[in-house]
Amino acid sequence: IRDGRFLTGEIESKPMQDVFEIPLSWMHNDNQVYVVAENQLMERDVEVLFRSRSHALSRGLDSGEVVLSEALTNAFDGMMVSAKIEEIND
Repeated sequence: IRDGRFLTGEIESKPMQDVFEIPLSWMHNDNQVYVVAENQLMERDVEVLFRSRSHALSRGLDSGEVVLSEALTNAFDGMMVSAKIEEIND
């Protein structure tokens, strides 16, 4: 391919277990998210398997955990919050 040209294709892989897609805007420090438990933020490390421009495929959260979906200035582990839970359906 010459410089400035593009091509498209598909990449096949084996199915992955316990993987979720999360917007990069929900992450901080490259591999951390905040989950909400008992009205407190808890910083959680996740394993990033793949990163695109806008999302990451990751492991490290349990089904049903509530993830902080907006940037909070000066958020910290243990910070008290009031969660508004919105379920995301595929």
